Amino acid sequence: MKIINDLADAAVKNNKKDTLAIKISILLAVILLGTIIFIYDSLRLDQYNYVKKTFGTYHVSITEVDEKFYDRLKSDKDIEKISFNKAIKTDLNATIYENGDKSSLLGYEVKRGRMPENTNELLVPGEFLIKNKQYHLGSEIKLKEKTYTIVGIYDDFEHSFEESLLIGLAASDKKEDFFKDGCGLEAQIWFKNLRDTYTKTREILSEMNIDEKHALDIGRLFYNKDILEYKMVYPNGVIPPKNVVSSAIEKYGAAILLCILFAFIIYGAFNVWNNRDLREIALLKSVGMTKRQVKKMVRLKALKLSTLPIALGIILSWAFANLLMYLMWLNNAISYKNISNILGEIVKSQSFHFIFPRVGSIIIVILLSLLMVYLSAKMPAKRSSKLKIIEGLNGITEKNIKLGKSKINGPIEKTLAKDYYRSYRSTYKIIVFSMALSAFVLTIFLVGQSYRHLNEKYNNYKSPYNFKSSIYRGDFLDKNLVKDLEKVKGIDQLHIYQKNDTKFYVDDNKDFISKDLKESLDSGKKTKDKLYARIYTLTDADFEKLLKENNLSKASYILLNKIAKENKTPYAFKEYINISDKKNGEVSLRYYNKYAESMPVKIDGTIDEMPYDLEAYDSNEIAIFTGESNFKEFVEKYGIDKSNPVYYYSVKFKVENNKDKVFGEAENVISTYVSKSDHDTTTDIVKAAMDKEERRNTGLLNLAIQIILITIALSNAYNSFKGNLRARSTDFKLLSTTGMTEKQMRKMVFLEGKSLFVNILLAYILMFFAGITARAYRSDYNLSFAIKELILNINYLPILIIFILIIFGIILAISSGLKIMRDNSNKSFKDT
Repeated sequence: MKIINDLADAAVKNNKKDTLAIKISILLAVILLGTIIFIYDSLRLDQYNYVKKTFGTYHVSITEVDEKFYDRLKSDKDIEKISFNKAIKTDLNATIYENGDKSSLLGYEVKRGRMPENTNELLVPGEFLIKNKQYHLGSEIKLKEKTYTIVGIYDDFEHSFEESLLIGLAASDKKEDFFKDGCGLEAQIWFKNLRDTYTKTREILSEMNIDEKHALDIGRLFYNKDILEYKMVYPNGVIPPKNVVSSAIEKYGAAILLCILFAFIIYGAFNVWNNRDLREIALLKSVGMTKRQVKKMVRLKALKLSTLPIALGIILSWAFANLLMYLMWLNNAISYKNISNILGEIVKSQSFHFIFPRVGSIIIVILLSLLMVYLSAKMPAKRSSKLKIIEGLNGITEKNIKLGKSKINGPIEKTLAKDYYRSYRSTYKIIVFSMALSAFVLTIFLVGQSYRHLNEKYNNYKSPYNFKSSIYRGDFLDKNLVKDLEKVKGIDQLHIYQKNDTKFYVDDNKDFISKDLKESLDSGKKTKDKLYARIYTLTDADFEKLLKENNLSKASYILLNKIAKENKTPYAFKEYINISDKKNGEVSLRYYNKYAESMPVKIDGTIDEMPYDLEAYDSNEIAIFTGESNFKEFVEKYGIDKSNPVYYYSVKFKVENNKDKVFGEAENVISTYVSKSDHDTTTDIVKAAMDKEERRNTGLLNLAIQIILITIALSNAYNSFKGNLRARSTDFKLLSTTGMTEKQMRKMVFLEGKSLFVNILLAYILMFFAGITARAYRSDYNLSFAIKELILNINYLPILIIFILIIFGIILAISSGLKIMRDNSNKSFKDT
């Protein structure tokens, strides 16, 4: 064992120059792997900390807890802690929420004042003080049995019409205190064993005769999935749900793929270096070294080679990840500043924080790096163990070489270049494959960029409107807003409409849906559970105009009789079918879920196109259009969705000239009637600024990856080819003694380099088309169309650069290799 370790140690220490290629390749690979993993892990940790801070660390939450339920929870020995939170209604359009667990307050960021410290103190949102001018910091809020003091103000992004949440602490967890005034009670539960969350919760619900699915549907039951999934606790035990698997593949699949690809790249450099030691291996085998010991020695060499590059690579990848995140943050800060100038108000960007990798992520990088090194050394170790002693001593390392007749046609160096290339074809194949692979890894990222361009072009709805404002109200919109907007000069095609979403269950509407839609649902092209209905409420003027254009009279509700045949087809190529085969009829809609009251709507006619091109055709949407007067009657009869009691409005129009002026005037009109917290406005100017920011971020990340991959390609080309030349130093000495000049040898080696480059190019072209075809095949586009578009939209500049650098690396390797051999020849001549 010690002798093998010493031999591996000596091989690494005595060949520092020859092992440089491998060390550089490993170092760069670890930097790229570490950077990706550290950034992904940091983003995942940030999400976890956000959820932890905002919602808390409880495992499951249950509302509507009565006395019997309370007793059941308190008696459960598997529960570590319960926070009973009490909701107290007030006549101030606010609810006082008394938390049983003080740590729950950490999710609120105090803007002014301090956190509540006892049961008579409250933390209130700033919006509450705006709506209730009589209250301020230090004021008292008097209820029937209790008086509270406002001690702190927190920022809340609630809408102005929504009920405010006033945060306090529960007086105790005694049963009589919770149920004496009939207030709503919520239980946030922490189990002793986190992994018992789903099984124990289901057991408790079963005992209390509560259906889990129904409780989830109506919002009575809430699993803190972000916390649970972070700790790898899933509804079906150890089997993660599809979304978790997809996310893991997306985040870590790229790292694992890169690990395998880099193993091949490093293998090329390692194999060239290991082949130089075959004579030594043959001598060791001649004195009794076994196959197993040879394998172990070669693997030990690889491990010792990789120790320093892996350690240094982890440190540099941490620095590189922080540098990338800082540059992206700086880019965001610049973009937010530009957007603030456009909007005329301050838009704050998040503060920058350093990435401090967790032990787990460092271990993952180390394990992937060692796996990469192990895979790269596996084949050379196996080949070395099978080496025959005579072949190794004689320097014959190629098997089954069939050179054929070597005819000298023209210059001798040309013939020798061909013969040498064929003689060392196994070594050259490895170099070709590893260098083509390094270029191909870069191409994977470029194909991804090209595919995003393809989606932007063919899988996106392009709105004709360049001003869009989403308004959120607690009641119907003030009609004066519409009148004032109509007065703004420069506005063209102004449309203001309301959207109200409801459930659409196929079982409720079997007699209404078309034969084609039934077939799409039955075949799996569409999913029943994803269908929903949206009632678009147009202004009475727009609705009357729509009826007139479609020759419909005395209609209250009309159906957009058009839905995508299948969901996956890209937007530009969607094939549409009828929702119903009837021109009129009745649809049944519901709020909340299938247990809610049925709301029948009489359809008086159908249309075939989206009115005024207001929205995209959603693959799962049943679109119904009506006027303001009709929808008010609907609300009077059925009310608004209690689970989401918001009136959603959209304002859209076109502007051709003086965009800044018109956009500003329109925004001022909207702000007069709607507070800033109740509307979001987007213009093509703002959108262009956001798109520019996204492109810069994506470009920055891609540039960093491209630099690393290009560096790997250059390093690999230089060191692999140079290593091959150094391994043939004896051959060059023999050629020199036969009268071959240095100029001829240089030309011979350059011709070998040319053959190598041509083969790299051919191998890459094959990989390139394989990669393009694979991505096109995985897409939802037609195969030939996707291949053509990906090829046309790919950025070829980095690929061109990488091949220029490969040529440059080979030329440098030739010059350096010949110089070393010339120096060695001169030294040998002097020694003799």
